[in-house]
Amino acid sequence: ELSGDMLNARRSYLAFAGFDVDAIDPYTRFATLLRVQDGKAGAREVFGALADKGKALSIKLVHIMQFDDAQRLDKLSAFISANPDFAPAYYLEAQEFSEDRLGSQTLADKRSEAQSLTKFVSYEKDGGLLKYFVDQTQLADWLDRSRSRLAALGDVLDPARLVPSLTPMRSNQGWSMTISLPEPATAISWRLGDTGPFTDTGPLALNDQRTGKPMPNPSFELPDSTAATTIAIKYLDIRGRETGP
Repeated sequence: ELSGDMLNARRSYLAFAGFDVDAIDPYTRFATLLRVQDGKAGAREVFGALADKGKALSIKLVHIMQFDDAQRLDKLSAFISANPDFAPAYYLEAQEFSEDRLGSQTLADKRSEAQSLTKFVSYEKDGGLLKYFVDQTQLADWLDRSRSRLAALGDVLDPARLVPSLTPMRSNQGWSMTISLPEPATAISWRLGDTGPFTDTGPLALNDQRTGKPMPNPSFELPDSTAATTIAIKYLDIRGRETGP
């Protein structure tokens, strides 16, 4: 492969796969070569055949990574549920929520990425990742990238990062409540007390450049007679996923 002899490189990778070695990096490299030569559909077909023949979880995992978007993530989640101690899967899962993959991340995306990377790095203790790699430089690269991203994500796993805040201000009619959210939203709703329906704050007459959609009204009014109670807040993030209350 390094000398440019892709035909023999392909033959060599196929021969290696025949030994059913359960190491992730040879198969990720082979998948890259196949996508260049045959496209993603071709790579998926080749790895599908290999996965049917062999028992190596690495082959089955790399086969999953040749699917598209939502289907890939669903299959990857099912793989992890069935094989919760197969460490490389957590690194690949983290990539599904990364900024490189998504372009822009919600807090939920960042938390999912951080959780998966934290899980992957946790297997480094006592050499727990070595058995999954033939080329240790590939392992070193994955670990370096994981630590770099975790440092960039910072305290995103701190539950306090998810909590919205409410600022009350007296008005002529009673109270004007202003909501501050930890990330851009496409809709905001609120509720007095612990039960009952939520009330949407509605949109403002301007677009939010961060979402490309009308900006939700960040405030609502309460009458002066409102008794002390809990106010619940929930919102839709830029992917339309509900967060809260």
